Amino acid sequence: MVIYIEYAFLENFLFDCVLLYLALKAVKEPIKLKNLCLSACIGGVFAVVFPLLELPKLLAYLCKFSVGFLMCLLITPSLKTKNDRGRYAFTCVCFFSFSFFFGGVILALLQEFFPKKTPSLLVMACFACLSFVVIVCIEKFYAKRAVNRFLYDCQLTYKDVKVQLKGFLDSGNLAKKNGLPVCFISPEYFYELFSEEYLKDGRQVLDEIQIQTVNGEKSCPVFKGEIELFFTDRKVKRLVYFGNATHILSKGYQVIISGYLLDDEAYKENVK
Repeated sequence: MVIYIEYAFLENFLFDCVLLYLALKAVKEPIKLKNLCLSACIGGVFAVVFPLLELPKLLAYLCKFSVGFLMCLLITPSLKTKNDRGRYAFTCVCFFSFSFFFGGVILALLQEFFPKKTPSLLVMACFACLSFVVIVCIEKFYAKRAVNRFLYDCQLTYKDVKVQLKGFLDSGNLAKKNGLPVCFISPEYFYELFSEEYLKDGRQVLDEIQIQTVNGEKSCPVFKGEIELFFTDRKVKRLVYFGNATHILSKGYQVIISGYLLDDEAYKENVK
């Protein structure tokens, strides 16, 4: 079998570039193209030279892992602080994990259908598909994590009705009505709280605010009530207006909390 060194180097260079990129993306480290290419070059050269070496099995594994640690070191911005060293260790874990995952999946899938020889283009196509899946998973993970940082248990009260819900503190929600913040509730709980008063005598008898949507401005019914947020060390209770929000279905929370709610000075100023 003829092996073209330049093709072997280029293929491994591209694979290492992608794996290092994914590791940096998973750790949320800045990506510097020069360092990434240098590190991938070392990986490509090692992949070409390694089959020519006759090493004991243990030493061969040590060489592979050592080169992997070196490649991750070259793309790590700094090792000065404990936090930097922790991020380097996490980068190594991600790099090796992605390497084993990609290698295992591609080997299992392609050898099932191409037991003798797997076309290189098909390997690269599978690698590209797996990379896309990993990127999507990383982005969804960090998006969910960002939301979870601002999730709070809260209690909504309207007259004699109380419900315990999960709320998301949205700094971009600056809607107000009569100087009070407006919190938006998912439809099922909105109607649970206000269904009896939503319509009276066949007509609406409630306050409204105007909100901007992608389809233009529309009216949103609101009710004045009370919200209580529970923190580990304190509770915050505020008078607010509640509006109906149809766009927070299945997002892990049921209330969009006003950005004014935890700003004591702004809240006091608005309710004067």
